[in-house]
Amino acid sequence: MNAHDPLPLPGASPKQPKGNDRLIGRRIVALRTARRVTQVALAKAIGVTPAQLYKYEAGKNRVGAARLREIAAFLGVPVSTFYEALNETPDERELVDIDALLLEPVAIDALRAFAAIDPADRAHAVTLLCMLARHSRARPSHGEGHA
Repeated sequence: MNAHDPLPLPGASPKQPKGNDRLIGRRIVALRTARRVTQVALAKAIGVTPAQLYKYEAGKNRVGAARLREIAAFLGVPVSTFYEALNETPDERELVDIDALLLEPVAIDALRAFAAIDPADRAHAVTLLCMLARHSRARPSHGEGHA
């Protein structure tokens, strides 16, 4: 450490991932999946192993600024896209965790199907989904009340 290095905070490690790293990782997964890009293809494009990309996506390793810029360029989004979720309060994130939802393969399929619906009919599709959601909440969860 030289005289110009900042003093570390007690108990802080700049290399240790934090909750924000998991949010950024999930955003990487969501964008990569939406664009039908495999982990192998993205890893190769940014010069890391698929195992390292997995660690970024899982929030186990921090993504450096230069690497995040490479990921953004490859996925065709501004770097700020990865930080949008960080501006939400924890309560807002809990209500609908869109990034986590987009990790489900069926969610991407549902969005593609929704995009194929005539815009004039999309409101009907949303009404149908809301009715199904209410029915699902009213039904006992899996394993409860079933013989």
